Amino acid sequence: MKPARPLAVLLLATAFGTAPAAAQVAAPFDMGIERDALPPGLATTPAATPGAAPAAAPALTGELRGATVTEVPAVALAPPTFDRPIVPYRNFRLAGEVDGQSWTTYLTAAQASAPATLHLAFRNALLVAPEASRLRLLINDRLVIETAVANSEDPAELAVELPAGLLHAGANRMRIEVSQRHRTDCTVQSTYELWTDIDTARTFISFADPAASAITQLGDLRAVGVDATGQAVVNILLPGLEQAAATRDLMRVAEAVAIRLDAPAQVVRVSATDGGGHGPGILSVVIGTVDELRPILGDTVMDSVSGPTIAFLQGLEGPTLLISGRSWADIGVAVDGLVGPLTPPAGATRVAVSSLSWHFPEIQVMAGNSRLSLAELGVPTTEFSGRRFRTGFQVAMPYDLYAQAYGYASLFLDAAYAPEVLPGGHIDVYVNGEIAATTPILTRGGGILRHLEVGVPLRHFKAGTNLVEIEAVLPTASDGVCVPGATASNVSRFALFDTTEFAMPAYARAAQLPDLAALAGAGFPFGDEPLALVLGRLAPETMSAAATFLAQLAVMGGRPIDVNPAASPSSSATPFGLFVGAASQMPTGVADIAGIADTAIGGWIDPVAVDPGIPLEVAAPADNTATFDRWRDTLAGGGGWRGQISSFSDWLSRTFDISLATLRFGGAQRLDYLPPDGAGLLLAQGAPQAGQTSWTVLTAPTGDTLQRTTELLVRPENWGRVEGQVATYWPATGAVEVVPLAGADIVFTQPATPTNLRMVATNWLSKNLLVYGGLLLGLCILLGIATSWLLKSVGRQS
Repeated sequence: MKPARPLAVLLLATAFGTAPAAAQVAAPFDMGIERDALPPGLATTPAATPGAAPAAAPALTGELRGATVTEVPAVALAPPTFDRPIVPYRNFRLAGEVDGQSWTTYLTAAQASAPATLHLAFRNALLVAPEASRLRLLINDRLVIETAVANSEDPAELAVELPAGLLHAGANRMRIEVSQRHRTDCTVQSTYELWTDIDTARTFISFADPAASAITQLGDLRAVGVDATGQAVVNILLPGLEQAAATRDLMRVAEAVAIRLDAPAQVVRVSATDGGGHGPGILSVVIGTVDELRPILGDTVMDSVSGPTIAFLQGLEGPTLLISGRSWADIGVAVDGLVGPLTPPAGATRVAVSSLSWHFPEIQVMAGNSRLSLAELGVPTTEFSGRRFRTGFQVAMPYDLYAQAYGYASLFLDAAYAPEVLPGGHIDVYVNGEIAATTPILTRGGGILRHLEVGVPLRHFKAGTNLVEIEAVLPTASDGVCVPGATASNVSRFALFDTTEFAMPAYARAAQLPDLAALAGAGFPFGDEPLALVLGRLAPETMSAAATFLAQLAVMGGRPIDVNPAASPSSSATPFGLFVGAASQMPTGVADIAGIADTAIGGWIDPVAVDPGIPLEVAAPADNTATFDRWRDTLAGGGGWRGQISSFSDWLSRTFDISLATLRFGGAQRLDYLPPDGAGLLLAQGAPQAGQTSWTVLTAPTGDTLQRTTELLVRPENWGRVEGQVATYWPATGAVEVVPLAGADIVFTQPATPTNLRMVATNWLSKNLLVYGGLLLGLCILLGIATSWLLKSVGRQS
């Protein structure tokens, strides 16, 4: 066993970038959420009284990943009063007649005990009837705000002092819900005109105690929270970023911090000279040796660093985490202490996705032969008096879900509808925004549905999180008359019971390569094997993009990714590799494996450079369906072989739900993809080749565009659309365009049991109809030959 090395754990406070000031003793370092992972011999000491004179702290020792933990004297300065944004979304719209969202906000003990005021701002559609519409905000299941939805012109701004004891240290459940009715219209179509927008920048908790912003232990990193756009920002100051030895530790720190922050989206920005700004949702991290950081933090701070160090520098405006040592070997030991407790044991099965910061309850992973009730999924029993009821829940699927062409999940529906509901109503199930199943209401006089089974095709599900929504359309005869006040009726038309169950059958377990959906949803194939990382340049923009991308994958996969930086693809001996850099820096061999045309390396036009006025803060892309249909009709009606193929493809899809992609042989197909004009970022993945590294590529025309567009791609509204073999992000519109898989190689991830092999074969043959048809034809020929031989052998001879 190698001798233990000292890991000095400092709690230092100083204005960032200046020499430290006079001292107060602060609380000792604590692993927080990782406490159970510490060795039994490791103890903690109570916090010293604020304002006490500096004194030597008692020793705190114990073995942690081969390091000795020792506490040294600490100092602290209180930052000014701060406001804490609480909405973890960039855009937060509550739409329809009923809608709501729940999540948790993590608070430190100091924040939970400080006097606090809740601020809420919102604006609603003009057609919402204020006398019949209410908005409610609950904290820890206690009603804090209930108000009429009556602010269509000027946004409403409410402020409520929170009672003592309402907030507590740790996760606090937040819920905002709305009930809305139309002013004048009673039709189902009118319900789509109802909405309430929450102003995320002006919805926050304001703490009166300025010292409540301090973060003094790793377990409280989740209290960094999010900024006004719903994301966490990690600013990393790395003076030695051009050193090759720094790359691996930088990426591992970014991954570990992102997992501990537990934000819905996180951005990592790396600089050699600028520590970045401070504010809500921003964490600063300083990484470097004593000699590199002495000019920045001063002699007093750096003289306290005698070995591997993890330290908090409490600045006047925000928390700062210091990772340092006498050498880069010391820094590596400190990083091991940061990353180690987050690495799951070998062979561990993931049962839930860490989602509490943006979705409550935690999202469960649906393994085969499992079922969950709506109560377990966070959907309570609800009675509804409107015209269109909609609610939803989320489930997660593993990265090796292989059921895109066969099989059904089941929704066992417990519900009731009133006698007034007319035939022609229906109950629909949507998966990831697409309708997956419908159950019509055929009889008059009302009805009770007891565990009515509704089949939901598995082809609508993907690796990672999936949103399942239940919608009931409930027309009545009175809606056609729509007398004054009818829209505000409180007579229930529909009830959905929380005993409704969602069941997932046994399904095939095998991963595919390439498959960007599995990469975005669960971080596959990175994680089990070391990842070769090749950067176009050791520049801040490239390293920022790589750190942001890897941090996102670590969060989605629920584990840090072991990164091995490589100077070039030829020096990599690992099964999987990642290239991040400008297109002009991409090695030709990597581009070929990833299916990117060689002409993209030097001929890709930067859309941001051509039009610097492109707004990189854009809304969701416009619906281009009508334009697409017009061009398709033009080509189809124009004759020629392309028009005939387009018409034939449409006929197959409408009649048999078959695409031309299923009429092919073999596995993964090589592409020669050229990024179109207007695309600002390209993410591509290649198929594994015998004896070669399988490369994933994240590239853009320039390093600056690479960093900016990567930050936009990892936002939830964009990240959830990444799939296929190639995905491009368009900065001018915010669109994510994908190239579907042109075949994929199967990677077996489970034991080769007969049941799993049968289901894998079923799905594969369903996706490769020519192979299936050929096998069927061959069996028929063999059957005919065997029958002919049998008749000749045993039949009557004339």
